[in-house]
Amino acid sequence: VMSVHGQNTIAIVDAKENFVSIKESFSEIFQDINTMLQSKNDDGYVPYTSNISNRNYLLEFFLGGDMKFLLTVLGMNAANSKFSCIYCKIDKKDRFDMTKDEDFYWAGKMMKSISDMKAYSQKKKLNYGSLHPPLLDIDIDHVIIDELHLMMRIVDVLIRNLIENAVNLDQQENIGSTQKSSRHLTAIVKAIQSCGVSFSVWENTTKDGKGDSFLKSLEWTSLTGSDMKKLLSDLSTKLLVCEGVPVTAREKLSQLWGDFQILYSIMNTWSPSQEMVSQFFNLGKQWV
Repeated sequence: VMSVHGQNTIAIVDAKENFVSIKESFSEIFQDINTMLQSKNDDGYVPYTSNISNRNYLLEFFLGGDMKFLLTVLGMNAANSKFSCIYCKIDKKDRFDMTKDEDFYWAGKMMKSISDMKAYSQKKKLNYGSLHPPLLDIDIDHVIIDELHLMMRIVDVLIRNLIENAVNLDQQENIGSTQKSSRHLTAIVKAIQSCGVSFSVWENTTKDGKGDSFLKSLEWTSLTGSDMKKLLSDLSTKLLVCEGVPVTAREKLSQLWGDFQILYSIMNTWSPSQEMVSQFFNLGKQWV
């Protein structure tokens, strides 16, 4: 789990977040890290003696960040490309195949390594998304996606689904009616607000909001990570009685939010038990 504690800012760069700018801005730092990694022992640690305290340390290197940053540093293509998984060679069309077990992705020909990425980056075809050699030689199993950004992206989609479903229900109800109602959308907004979150939905009048494009003209409050954590904690229960959701769908929708809360809590546990670790992959498959 990534945390701000113990982290120190070493640079602030005013440039586009792309491979070239990161490579040029941090070339000396990356070179120093890669040089240190060459002395890694059989246990995966880098012996280091401090010039200040003269004490000996065993260093373990990790690379963390949001998905875009990690893909960039590893020299890979965008997250929506055909091959965009950092850890394995899964094709975009096969990402939703939940029939495979965990070992399928971490063993044999599916698993990636830094040396693989360097070799693939020299190929024009079947390079598994590697466009450039990775900037750092940190092992792939030490590359960690930022759990906060991961959670926020998923909750963004869940909120969008709630809003779009409510709008569709309102539109169906308003067919042939002279008095237009938005009671489903209003109920969803109130349910979110009842979790202690400031939230609203409005129509952007500068966009074309007529006909099928009405949904495209809607905008809503952009929530912070702490706001989304409140929703994960409380919204699943409130959806069971929310008039913005059809009665027949309330239980399943509540379970969708509740089960993701369980997944996120495991992901966010500092020292998860072996049982939690073993269950996480299967719980994730079931949720998808």
